[in-house]
Amino acid sequence: MERPPIYTCPECLVGIMRPRKTSYFTMEDGHLICVPDFPAWVCDICGRREYDTAALAELNAMLETDRR
Repeated sequence: MERPPIYTCPECLVGIMRPRKTSYFTMEDGHLICVPDFPAWVCDICGRREYDTAALAELNAMLETDRR
């Protein structure tokens, strides 16, 4: 099993960013969108979240499709 890359948190500069599933919230056209189990990198010290860019692109594509 391949281990994910390890990198230091850009906010606290102490913690390690680790892949996790977390809830993602955003406002879209005045509506709250909540996506559970969204892939992200989360700092094990300060809790900073960086959401997976591929998953964000996929979510944005789905939301764009709904607007048409």
